[in-house]
Amino acid sequence: MKTLTLIMILCFSANSFAQSFNIERCMAHRMFDRFPPGTMPPTTPVINIQGHEYRLKDACHPILVEMEIDNRLENMPRSYVESRSSIVFPGEFWYSVDKEDFAFVAIDSIYKGKVFFRGLIAQGGYCSYYIDGSCDSEYWKEFGVNMAQPSIERGNYDVSFEYSFPQTEFDGEIFPEHLNIVPPAIDFVGYESVWEPRRTKINNADLISFDFKQLVKAAKKEDVYTTSFKWENNNDLENIPTQDSGMGKIKIHFGPLCPSGLEIKIIDNMDKKFVFDNSTPGKVIIKASVGEVNYLTDEELEQVEWSMPEKNGSSLKMTPADGIGRSVVFEYTGLFVENIDFGETLVTAKYKTQPKCKDLKDEVPVKIFFPRDFFNNPDNSSGPDAIPNWFYYWQQTKAGHGTVMDRDIKYRGLTAKCAGNKWLGYYWMNEKYNKYNQKAMVGEEHVNMCDLHKLDNIYPGHSSDNFLLASQFAFHIDDFKLNTWSGIDTFGQMLLHELTHRKHWREWWNKMGGWPIKGYLDKNRNGVRDAKEWVDEDFDYFPDKYEGKKWPGNGRKYIVVNPDTFHSEWGDPSFSEAHDEHHITYSYAESNWIKGTANKEDWSVPGKQWESTP
Repeated sequence: MKTLTLIMILCFSANSFAQSFNIERCMAHRMFDRFPPGTMPPTTPVINIQGHEYRLKDACHPILVEMEIDNRLENMPRSYVESRSSIVFPGEFWYSVDKEDFAFVAIDSIYKGKVFFRGLIAQGGYCSYYIDGSCDSEYWKEFGVNMAQPSIERGNYDVSFEYSFPQTEFDGEIFPEHLNIVPPAIDFVGYESVWEPRRTKINNADLISFDFKQLVKAAKKEDVYTTSFKWENNNDLENIPTQDSGMGKIKIHFGPLCPSGLEIKIIDNMDKKFVFDNSTPGKVIIKASVGEVNYLTDEELEQVEWSMPEKNGSSLKMTPADGIGRSVVFEYTGLFVENIDFGETLVTAKYKTQPKCKDLKDEVPVKIFFPRDFFNNPDNSSGPDAIPNWFYYWQQTKAGHGTVMDRDIKYRGLTAKCAGNKWLGYYWMNEKYNKYNQKAMVGEEHVNMCDLHKLDNIYPGHSSDNFLLASQFAFHIDDFKLNTWSGIDTFGQMLLHELTHRKHWREWWNKMGGWPIKGYLDKNRNGVRDAKEWVDEDFDYFPDKYEGKKWPGNGRKYIVVNPDTFHSEWGDPSFSEAHDEHHITYSYAESNWIKGTANKEDWSVPGKQWESTP
């Protein structure tokens, strides 16, 4: 099958090497390195390849042959195989330095080096029993593409590529210029026999387009040389009736065959979403690996370097500990301090290649989430008003409106004013004496938020999983459209409501020492409500000086003698929150919190990003 003969001091056949051991490429040339310089003449014969003798002064380059072949082979009536194969295997290139003479030898069973099988598509059929040179339909067997796989013999794919130029004579034998190609054998699953492609010998020079000068140039630059060929009806196979045709492309890699296609696979997680568990401290585990990489061996793939970013407040552990291997396990312990550290996080794999190749790198984003209703955030508080994860992280988003925890906003859970009523939050005032020695209410610097799970009690039948909140105005004012919020939107809208109360008290009342409980400032301290001393005659917490004019926040006019101008008592005239300042606050919060504003920052489970399509 193979016609290569090597002469290295002694004469060995190619097949004898294949059966005993694999040789290094260009070993015949390097064997003379053992001799002292100058002791061996440059014209000393080194090797003979198909009648071409190469000397010590001639050049040998290790090569990798990338061979892609489309082939149709008919063997006996109605028996055929159509195949498309792609494979890379080692070899060597010899050429004379003083004349146009060169040869290729690439045989996967002879040379040391990884053989990379890149693909095979094949189909065909055969006759299991011929009668008088024909095949009855009951004996005709067909096999399809999904049944084909490359057949491995002696640990390789048994492929070869051989060529020498020009025609030469050696030891009385003529070696014509021709190209020998053997594609890989094909094993059709479920059939006992293997389809053995026969050697294709192309002896028509017009079908072979090797260029000596370009080959030498590519060899010296350690570059890639590419050519193509075709054949049809090759009948040089003894006396076997054969119809053999095909076309192919050959790439001769004189330098390193640079690997490509490094791709990270996230293991057992199709949507790449990961959630910290409910333990304290919480943990999240991410597993990844890389698949096959063009021109990297299994051993080389074990040198892939992995990384994920460190996160404030969390410790990152990798297995293996040095982060080097074909697969890796990442483990974050402790929820992150910053909400911004959740969400999209890159898993990175790198491989450092040979100097002449570009290093490989792939990055895959995974999304990391926190459990919304647990208490394993970095605040580490406990007790009835322990801070839940949703409050801790949502306060850092746009839904937090720039507040600072404990300074601007405090979580009360179901304690304080959050206990025993339907409030989801509140802003509180304390009694103090103003500069007129008159009792006034001064607003606090912070607002308070309650446990949003109370919404189950406000809207019976609605699950608290979504913190569903309906518009307060929809129940009592016709020109406000029904609106609902859920999750982080409920938090954002409710917090804006309480912050609006704080804004009003800061701008309207706290500057003058607080809201005067009797609605006037007793500037002359006579204990009588003089006409010019009224500041809030209807006790609606809305300064009289603004009433009777269109309020810029909603374009409405409030009446100075009506504390509840728009009947915002929710059907209950005794409702203590039914006053114009509260109406303005609801109006502002419900119209200025745009639903979805903080969706991209919501990494809770359940939550907006978790529920979105991957």
